Amino acid sequence: MAEEEQQQQQQENLSTEQLRWIGGSTFVDKFEDIYDLDKLINHGEFADVYKCRLKNRQTMRAVKCIPKRGNRKTPLKNASHVTQLDHPNLVVLREIVETPSQIYIVQDYIDGPNLFQKIGQTEVYTEHDISKYCSQILKGLEYMHEHQVYHGKLHGENIVIRNVENESKLCLVDYAYSNLCTRDAITLLVNASPSFCAPELLRGDPFSASSDMWQLGILVYFCLTASYPFHGTQKKIFQKILNGNIEYNSSEWEHISANGKSFVSKLLKVNVPERLTVKQAFSHPWIREKVYRAETLSEAQAKIAAAHPIIVQTEPNPADTQIEEDDLDKNED
Repeated sequence: MAEEEQQQQQQENLSTEQLRWIGGSTFVDKFEDIYDLDKLINHGEFADVYKCRLKNRQTMRAVKCIPKRGNRKTPLKNASHVTQLDHPNLVVLREIVETPSQIYIVQDYIDGPNLFQKIGQTEVYTEHDISKYCSQILKGLEYMHEHQVYHGKLHGENIVIRNVENESKLCLVDYAYSNLCTRDAITLLVNASPSFCAPELLRGDPFSASSDMWQLGILVYFCLTASYPFHGTQKKIFQKILNGNIEYNSSEWEHISANGKSFVSKLLKVNVPERLTVKQAFSHPWIREKVYRAETLSEAQAKIAAAHPIIVQTEPNPADTQIEEDDLDKNED
């Protein structure tokens, strides 16, 4: 307790600019001065996500709450390039709010299932569904990469579906944090989701367009088979990723078209120059010509649905994990 009081006293002695970690953020004493917090949406390892509303407004937003620890040790990092993104397949990032102890990333709230939950709800699940979803993901990634923004966490939970004129529209969410990371923060994210780690990240490279494409390959692999290409301990998974030995002869792939296998295999190339870019992915027959099998993937669908049910949380579960300020630094291209 004495240590917390000492840290609080130190913070009170600092100016606003010394307490600010992200250039262009809105700095306030308390987030609740401008927003009303609502129910918890998700409790994560590094942050919590809540519903929220601007004071005296009815529009619901979602806010990611990231605890600070210690004092700022690096120069201010401007996040304006992230907050200015505007695309139908990206959730709108409204603003970044800071207090002396927290960073709040405010974005539009989408009241819809994530990709895995949507797959579980699909009446007849085939390659066509994944190809269609993948095309929308590629459109979002294409726009992001044109603006030198990289997702870094392209998991099914970070792809949310909303209905637009009775049509399912995919939106990529939770892309801001990855663009404010240092190498240490990348390491935290890699360790949290080893199966999605691109080989170049293990070699010390920052997030990039190529690492997003690798993650897309892992995501499509999982959506088609309900399994990941690499298994074992974290150490063994990393070794297998660097080796890049992926087999497509298992029973899960018997129902997948040759074009589907080709698309995934060309995304999961260890050598970055050999990996599909967004433009090349759009030109692949599995996306462009929609050449795939019409067989239902009921077994994969059942496994995905069982692993990713729709659960309504009612009780807040405050995050215990804090991150160092150095973890909020933008990657260099």
